[in-house]
Amino acid sequence: MAFDRRARSMLIGIAVVTAAHAALGRGSHDDKRDGQALVEYATRWRAQAGGPASTADTLEVLSLGAVKQEVFSIQYFDLPGPALPEAKRILRQRVSKGEPEWTFKYRAGTPLPSSITACPLGASSKWKDEADVSVFFQALAASGAAPAGPARATASARSFSRSCSVKIASGKPVPLDAVARPCKSTMKRSKFANVNVEEWTLSSGGAVIEVSMKGPDNAATAAAFMSQVFKPLAALPGFAPESASKTEMGSDCK
Repeated sequence: MAFDRRARSMLIGIAVVTAAHAALGRGSHDDKRDGQALVEYATRWRAQAGGPASTADTLEVLSLGAVKQEVFSIQYFDLPGPALPEAKRILRQRVSKGEPEWTFKYRAGTPLPSSITACPLGASSKWKDEADVSVFFQALAASGAAPAGPARATASARSFSRSCSVKIASGKPVPLDAVARPCKSTMKRSKFANVNVEEWTLSSGGAVIEVSMKGPDNAATAAAFMSQVFKPLAALPGFAPESASKTEMGSDCK
């Protein structure tokens, strides 16, 4: 059984990489690969609501074996001043192995204007542009709930982000005069090829699991995500992905 699972993991990993990275070299973390814009497809759900209840369960469903695992402490911050009309501003601190990394991000429902040029965290921080697509089940207009069984229709929401990151030593002042939100989350990330599984333990005690896949913003990446990730999860009874973003779920301190 162990050999069969490893073999299936290798075959799926090859299929995912082939579909999502067709005609690509191994890209860096830039916002383009071979001139193509990047996209991240993701689906996320509250573990207590149904579906896989842990990273291990999720990897089992997707026939994946994680090749890299990391643990982070994450906190979001409120920024002073008026919000931009065209984009939401986000400031996040992520700590791994005692090293804090700060990320400033603009997020909007339409492509961000080129007039946003300077990263407020410092000149050495480079912008990264990315499209994010959340995949979930379409809600019934009357009830607001997703239908059960085969009647469930898939829906998606696309947003656009521009972010920059910098590492600031512990004990330094919080950048941009930001005020910490009164809650923290712990996130465990397991990576297999270009698929990430993140298990968030929220301050409320609940857990959120997200599976994401990055690649060039084209039909091949969308098809790979739907066939290799969303379809196996959607077949599970009780699976209920949410439309809320990871930032919204992680920064909700209620």
